[in-house]
Amino acid sequence: MDNLSDSDGEDNHMGGVENAASQELLTNIEVLKASLQTNPNQYEVHMQLIALLKSAAMFEELRAAREAMSAVFPLSEELWLQWLNDESNMATSEDEKENVLNLYERATTDYLSIAIWKSYTEYAVQEYFEAAEHGDDESVLTKDKVTAIFQKANTFTGHHIAQSHIIWNAWAEFETQILDAQESPSSEDDIKRIKSMYEQRLVVAHAEIDNTVSSYISFVTGHSGEDFEKAMAECSALAAHAREMLSERESLELELTSTANSLETFLKYLTFELKPKKKRFPYARTLFERALAVHCLVPTLWIDYTTLVLSMFHHKKKDIDLRPTEIISIGARATRNCPWIGDLWESHMLLLESYVRPEEQVNDVVVKALADPNLAANPQELSKVVLAHCAYKYRKITKNEDGYNLIRQALEHAVAVIDAAGGDPACNVQRYWIELEAFKFGNLTKARHLWSDVIVKQKTMADSWIAMAEMDKRLTNIKEARHTYKRACDQAKHLDWPEKLFDSWITFERENSGDFEYREALIRTREAMKSVEVLRAQYGQTYAEVVSVAAEIAPVVPVAAEIAPMAPEPEAPETNNKRKSSTEESDQTFKVPKVEEKEAESPEPQPTISPKDDYGNVIRLNVPVRMGRRQGFGYVQYPTAEEAQAAVDGLDGRDVGERRGLVVKISDTTKAARHYTDPPLPHESRHELRLSGISDDIQEADIMKLMSLYGTPASVYIHRGSDEIKEPWANIKFDVEDEARAALALNGTEYYGKTLSVKRRSFVRLETEKGVGRRERRRFAARQGARAQGSCSTSSEGSSAVPTEAPAVDEPKVEKKIEGEKIQEVKSGEEPSKVAPKAPSSLTSMTPRSMAPRVLGKVMPRTGYKGLKAFKPASTAAAGATSSIGSQSSSSSGSVGEASKEAEGGKGEASSAPKPRSNSDFRAMLLSGQLKRQIQ
Repeated sequence: MDNLSDSDGEDNHMGGVENAASQELLTNIEVLKASLQTNPNQYEVHMQLIALLKSAAMFEELRAAREAMSAVFPLSEELWLQWLNDESNMATSEDEKENVLNLYERATTDYLSIAIWKSYTEYAVQEYFEAAEHGDDESVLTKDKVTAIFQKANTFTGHHIAQSHIIWNAWAEFETQILDAQESPSSEDDIKRIKSMYEQRLVVAHAEIDNTVSSYISFVTGHSGEDFEKAMAECSALAAHAREMLSERESLELELTSTANSLETFLKYLTFELKPKKKRFPYARTLFERALAVHCLVPTLWIDYTTLVLSMFHHKKKDIDLRPTEIISIGARATRNCPWIGDLWESHMLLLESYVRPEEQVNDVVVKALADPNLAANPQELSKVVLAHCAYKYRKITKNEDGYNLIRQALEHAVAVIDAAGGDPACNVQRYWIELEAFKFGNLTKARHLWSDVIVKQKTMADSWIAMAEMDKRLTNIKEARHTYKRACDQAKHLDWPEKLFDSWITFERENSGDFEYREALIRTREAMKSVEVLRAQYGQTYAEVVSVAAEIAPVVPVAAEIAPMAPEPEAPETNNKRKSSTEESDQTFKVPKVEEKEAESPEPQPTISPKDDYGNVIRLNVPVRMGRRQGFGYVQYPTAEEAQAAVDGLDGRDVGERRGLVVKISDTTKAARHYTDPPLPHESRHELRLSGISDDIQEADIMKLMSLYGTPASVYIHRGSDEIKEPWANIKFDVEDEARAALALNGTEYYGKTLSVKRRSFVRLETEKGVGRRERRRFAARQGARAQGSCSTSSEGSSAVPTEAPAVDEPKVEKKIEGEKIQEVKSGEEPSKVAPKAPSSLTSMTPRSMAPRVLGKVMPRTGYKGLKAFKPASTAAAGATSSIGSQSSSSSGSVGEASKEAEGGKGEASSAPKPRSNSDFRAMLLSGQLKRQIQ
């Protein structure tokens, strides 16, 4: 009794454990269901739910979960086989078996799977023979239906060189078994049909071709009574071409096996299969299916596949082994796997149009595309979809005013959809609309209005200006075209490719003007090109990088201490419908102008930042203005050094809205005046990558698709190679730093047979840049020397300005000082002869440190002229400490004017100033003040 009592207690305990586990399992199932109701696009959650339901033996819920997942995602071979196995084991009635057959049909449409087709045919054969054995005349599977299943299976798998024999051999065995089971002598028609099956098989390249030959000879000699020699000769003739094709592909098949079906090997194989002389649709189609079964999320594979299908539309029917419905399904499957790629949606719509499907089906595709969250998050890809739909509708409308109005409505809706998604920088829909209005609808006023909107968004793109001028040229509006070129020339320093614009204008004037207009264009383009070259020399960049560099160094926000400069704001476009940004109407905030390459101007309100950004109380704010325009930097004064340093720590390098990497520093008035049109460049650029190891014929679209797995590039520039740099490379710019960082994972991967190198884009220093002339190097060295002047400063106790630290020096720095006609070398730390220390400027307690007047004679010219080093002021021996508020500046003996005079000329009149030897020397002396003293 005691033992029984103990046993019962143990059973009760185990039952409690099982109940607790079951309760926990049910709770987890409900949590997963709730999560999928909120967001059904969670692949892993679907997988977890299916696994839990299967372990709990909840078959009805399991079937519903699988249906829900299949509605959102294509299912893998493993998931389909599990589902098919469960359903076929439970199917007993005719309706249930019919549902299993329908499920097999669905399973074969997601991806090419020999295993699924093998399971499908085995199930069909088993059900057929079981029904025949029991004399069931009402079976869902007749002999003709089983044969139809084998025929369809052979259509989709027959050109799978490595594994097609698995399905075909089963088919041949089934047909032979039926033939041999006949009680009466074999029908001649059945023998001819099976022999025809063998003959069609022998002309197809497949790995088991030798076994097929043996099987064919056995069948012919056994059932037809043909002579062995004759059968062998016929067989050899039929299989000769197939053997040749197999030998050409055998090495590639072995490479696929050795590389575990790698993407690179598939791409290599496809390149071979798609050669014009080699291209055969069944082989190429099957190879694409094999590749996509493994690499279903590679957009380029789907794009190339749909392109192949579209290219075969006008071929003879005998070259294509699929029916129209099956071909159209390829487009649907492509969008199901990669819904974020606009090209695939366009291909799907074009397939529907090519095979004359109703317009309602095309509209349904567009509705489905617009509802996809992946596509809605990418305006550039979304524009392809709506643009393709508008083009489709234009091809279908009646070419009259009513039809034109329908297209206008569609285009307006397309623009609204794209703007709601963030806007397309390329303005593809608007450009298409302009083309229709100008050259199809005859509404030039509307076309010009649309161009005004496009230019606002693409003011830095030379191609946009050229296209606008070309429209007027095609309409013979020479005056308007010339006006457009002039406007664009005025923006030359902000253009991404000014040379292209200049060449286009000159070519235009050669063809359409007299000597006066041609001369004016020549003069204006040459002058504009000089300003562009000066800008490039300052940054040490090529023209392709100037715009992106300008964007990197251009943030403007009021911050704690001193803000690095930005490029001048572009002028507003010359349109009749200018819209003012809301920030331009406020005196309390500062506008942050957009300086991105393709978004230099925006009619939308600009992002703003308040002078108070939670770092402290702002006492004074100053944004220098010159000629009515802000200079691209500003000064902000805080009451304490702690608040100023906090603002520097919080804002330096920060992204604000469209701005990339603010430069925020503590202002130091002991330094020489700096010229903010030429700030030092960072070593590496944020959000930008340099891609090398690419092929010469790669296109921008290829790189965009390659990067789409990690993010959406804002722009891509491809350099095709030059005399100095043989290999092509590309710059890829992202809007988001996380996307740029993620894309670094492509480094070292293989792409179309080449190894990619993906690194952060580095800025090249001018002193090491190839092709830079001696004059530019001297100017750069002069600017560096001017910046180095007064690099060390000290701060008195309690000062709110934080001094910059002097760089660590291992060896004494040797500087060259010119005194009269002699060059004197002075080591750092030593007092040069005949050089008096400068006196710092005197500050009152009410003068902010960052806004103090500069010491006369310290401002150096921005550009480097000959002899600039000869007039460089002597370094400060001891800089006085100042404070922003409430502290009195101390100074050494002597006034500012006397100190400056001694610094430049030594001790009074003891040293004679050098005489100017050229115009540049004269200008340098004039700027430094020496010429004035000589005149006096």
